[in-house]
Amino acid sequence: MRQLQLGCAGTDFRGAGLAMDIIASPLFPLLLAAPILLVTIVFDLRLMRIPDPISLALLAVFCATLPWAPDLSDLPTRLAVAAICFVLGFAAFAYGKIGGGDVKIFAVLMLFVPLQFISLFMLIFAACLMLGVALIVLTRFGFADPASRWKFLRSREFPMGISIAGAGLALPVMLLTGA
Repeated sequence: MRQLQLGCAGTDFRGAGLAMDIIASPLFPLLLAAPILLVTIVFDLRLMRIPDPISLALLAVFCATLPWAPDLSDLPTRLAVAAICFVLGFAAFAYGKIGGGDVKIFAVLMLFVPLQFISLFMLIFAACLMLGVALIVLTRFGFADPASRWKFLRSREFPMGISIAGAGLALPVMLLTGA
């Protein structure tokens, strides 16, 4: 049986201790954030906006899971990465290239990503962007309806929150399943 190391000393994803191994994983907070990420997708598809309470709820999950984090040594760097993402995203928002909710949810999501997985997360995010664009284009082509209550079907803009949340959902699943 293949062993998957996720950066926690002694963390071994096999056998009967799988549940405890997942809880001890640095990705456990991201698994707890999954419902909020799913809500992000629904709001972005339905309204083409991500309300502030969703970003605040995601931040609350991160803060609430800090006492159980297996390793906080990279927390200052994670905060710096999130701040850089926020500043760059704000600049893109100021030029009308990205939505404000997308900026906030992405910056908060970066707090959840352990440093050893940032490169992988960015690759997954890029894949989610491509998949998201393809799915939105195909869906709009087949189901575009000016009377739809789902704003993404009436808009020419891309709901980037689906790719941001999709990457946040995919990272722990891929690493925990060995995909």
